[in-house]
Parts: sequence; structure tokens; C-alpha cells
Amino acid sequence: MDCNAIQDECGDTLDERAFQEQAFMQLCNSPKKHGLKKGSRREHMTEDKWIKEERSYLSAKRLELTTLRNAINTSALKEDLDASEAMEEAQQQVAVLESQVTTDAAARDALVNERYMALSTALSCVNQELSLYLSSTHAYKLYLFFIIDTSSCYMVKVITSMDEWKATTGTDQVCIVDMFAEWCGPCKMIAPKFKAFSEQYTTVTFLKLDVDAVPDVAELVGVSAMPTFQVWKNGVKIDELVGASPDKLEALILRAVSKV
Repeated sequence: MDCNAIQDECGDTLDERAFQEQAFMQLCNSPKKHGLKKGSRREHMTEDKWIKEERSYLSAKRLELTTLRNAINTSALKEDLDASEAMEEAQQQVAVLESQVTTDAAARDALVNERYMALSTALSCVNQELSLYLSSTHAYKLYLFFIIDTSSCYMVKVITSMDEWKATTGTDQVCIVDMFAEWCGPCKMIAPKFKAFSEQYTTVTFLKLDVDAVPDVAELVGVSAMPTFQVWKNGVKIDELVGASPDKLEALILRAVSKV
């Protein structure tokens, strides 16, 4: 007799009479399944006695099932506890790492601030020294463009605006202007000679004009090729040279010197 099937059919709260009837019917239909032989003493047992034995058997199986469930629950509880402990340990490790990161970030910020303050202090000192230098009597030409080599120091003023151009070339001072472009190869080739001539001929003013930096002035004076050298006095162009010929440039300078 399959007691488990009977239990599943009738549930845990098995009706007494229904259980007895089903148990007895299955017993009668399959005696060999329960180890019975025809003609044996147990085959002639009363219905009530069979019911008691089957109920005892069912109770034993229920006890086994309960024990198994308790064991499973105990194991699951242990696994939950282990998982909880592992999670707590991981959270502690994360907290430690976050604390280390925060500490490292604070240290880096402190170092950056320290270096920034040091640079600010150094810059302040430089600015103070520069202010003192600018206020001295020898600093009035600091706005000039300096071209320095190992043998001498000479000055070529760089024109940076239309107003500066008019103010410089509008006087009775003879000005020789080198009109160049940064991308111009011949301009770079003739630049050292222009430098040397500015040392040699000190009675005239040497100027430089980047045609790309001050295009309005370049358009005003009509520059179409680089390099172009022009001589100006009292706001009037009095001579001009197009090209990078050192000999022709010196001849232009000599003519300008004669007009001083």
C-alpha cells in the first residue's frame, strides 16, 4: 500500500474514515506489494488492525520527513549565516578602502595646495622685482623688441597696432621697417643681416611688422610680397625694397641715413 499517495490525496489533516477506506482498498488490491502472501495470517487481519499498522508506518515516515526538513533548514540557516558574515567582511573591506582613498585624496590635495602656494609666493616675488625694475630710470624702453646675441644688445621695435604705426612713423625720425611673415623663408634668412645693420647704423630707427599680425597696416602701406623693407619719415614712405638681398638692403639703409 502506498501511504504517501494516500497522504498526498487526503492531505496532512487526513479524515479518519477516508484514510481507513483507501488504505484497506489498496491493501486488498495489492497484497504482494507489502510482503503479503495469499493464505498468510496477515492476509486475514481485521481492517482495524491493518489501519493501525499503516498509520504507524505513516507516522514513522512523517517523522523521517520532519527530521530531513529540519536538517535542510539547519543547513540553509548555516549557509545564510556564512553568507551574511562574508557580506559583512566585504563591507568592512570596502569601508577600509574608501577610507584609504579619502586619506590619499586629502594628502594629494594638501600637496597640490602647498605647491600652489609656493608658486604663488614665487610669482609674487617676481612681480615685485619686475615692478621695481619697471620703475627704474633704465626701464623706459622695455616695450621694445630685444634681439640679443653674444656680442651686443640692440633693439628693434615691433609694431603691433595701427595707432602705434602712425605714432612711430609720423615723426621726423627716419624709420626702416622690416615687413615679414613667420612662414616666409627669405624673411628668416635676411633677419640676421637686419639685426647686424641695426647695430651698425644707430642714427635711424629699425622697426619690424608682422603682416599677418597687423593686416590693416600691411594693407595701408601696400605690402604684396615678403620681405619688404620700407623707409618712412613724417608719415610718408620715402624708399622701398622688395626681396632678401643683403647688399640692396644695406644700400637702402645708407640712403635712409643720408636723410637724417
